[in-house]
Amino acid sequence: MIVRILKFLGAGLSLALTIFGFWLFKRSHDDTLMGPANVLRVGLCPDFPPFEYKKQGQLVGFDVELAKALGEVLGVRVSFDCTEFPSLIPALNSGRIDVIISAMSPRPERKGQVNFSPPYHRASLALLHGKSDDPQKIFGPGKRIGVQLGSNMEAYLQHRLDKGDHFEIKSLADNMILVQELLVNRIDALLLDEAPAEAFAKSYRDRLASTTLPNDPWQDERMDYVMVYSKTSTWELRLNGALERLRKNSKLETLVKAFFPKSE
Repeated sequence: MIVRILKFLGAGLSLALTIFGFWLFKRSHDDTLMGPANVLRVGLCPDFPPFEYKKQGQLVGFDVELAKALGEVLGVRVSFDCTEFPSLIPALNSGRIDVIISAMSPRPERKGQVNFSPPYHRASLALLHGKSDDPQKIFGPGKRIGVQLGSNMEAYLQHRLDKGDHFEIKSLADNMILVQELLVNRIDALLLDEAPAEAFAKSYRDRLASTTLPNDPWQDERMDYVMVYSKTSTWELRLNGALERLRKNSKLETLVKAFFPKSE
């Protein structure tokens, strides 16, 4: 009888240990996919000053400070995952990051893959070009315009081609490389947001200039910047609420004025 009881207890203990081990594995797996609840994992592409870039090895910029401010509102730690711009949405949907805060726009073709926050910034398009070049002649036959792969700017150039303009598009994942392409005359211009174009022109003031494009209906519909979430995000409502709080307490306005003085 005692032997039977011991065998029964042994079997029960073995089952309990198996269940506990499975629970530990599942929890570890879930944390890998979703991240701990007290850490907000932000994905960005640090090649777009003044939104996100590296300065003396440190990650800085408007989107970086916005993410930190959101973390303060929510009482969570913020970590940053830097990756190329075309890889941000795949990283989000794979569970590697919780949100994209990287000057990304709510393009219609993205709506089936991800969700968007309310806008946190409004941008304008600009050309970065040689200082002696005539920007009026850049959108023409024989011209080669660089643009970041997967960006809103790439979609704008394709829109212009569809409307009948004639030029060549060179798309690369990294804006820093595109600037170098411009400096060695492999492209005739680089299409960016106004603020990054001005930042790069300032860095190479003896050689480059920026020209803001006239506004048009295409830009009116597509030049907002938003936070981007997966369809199953557990952060969306909290971050949208935190963004609204930053808007109401003027913290967002303070950040905009600090990084974009022309917005004042």
